[in-house]
Amino acid sequence: MNDDGEYYGSPESVAAMKRGATLWALVQGDPRFAFYGRMVGLGQPVDNTVEVLGALARLQGASACYFFPKSDVPALFSALESDGLSTDRHEHFLGGEAAYAAAKRVLSDHSLPNDLTVRRLSEATPGSFIGEAVALMESCGVMPVPAAFLRGKQGRGLCLVATMRITNRLPLLRRCSCIRPAAHTRKPSSGECWRRGRTGAEKRLHFFLARRRSFTCGKRKARGAS
Repeated sequence: MNDDGEYYGSPESVAAMKRGATLWALVQGDPRFAFYGRMVGLGQPVDNTVEVLGALARLQGASACYFFPKSDVPALFSALESDGLSTDRHEHFLGGEAAYAAAKRVLSDHSLPNDLTVRRLSEATPGSFIGEAVALMESCGVMPVPAAFLRGKQGRGLCLVATMRITNRLPLLRRCSCIRPAAHTRKPSSGECWRRGRTGAEKRLHFFLARRRSFTCGKRKARGAS
């Protein structure tokens, strides 16, 4: 992994990202593991999921197992908690051609209002802007990823930032990657729901136009904005 050393966020977040990057450099050749900038996790369940997941969490401070069957979660959580670990979950949804068609309809039928601008982060985006976006993520309980991932230089993903011309410069931000592509940082009002849909549709089109013909979306039950 080419770590360019550009990190934003609290000292705790930066330390966690660096731990994940260091571990990934050691295990990236093992097909059991996955990494998208935050932490090394299991790409799917393995024979000894509890033991491996627990070891990853103790090394990094946290970890995850993707595509774990929902019906098996209670037993997994019970085993992890009995080992002294805390647990959390996101529901993941897979979108394909139908989502692509729906995204095209949304973009065809709606346009952004004059007070809203959507910006894709890239290598040319000023670091100060990315720093503000990361600060907003953290204020809403979303752990950031290294700037290389946010800029699209590393990993198969993208980050879209929606800004509004009001006192708070960045009231809504969404982050996207192939593993965990969407995270709202603020619960929108009912009047903003259609704006959300437009931003989400743009992300889905970006994936399909780049020949990534499917995507996953992680949702946290307790976070209404998700």
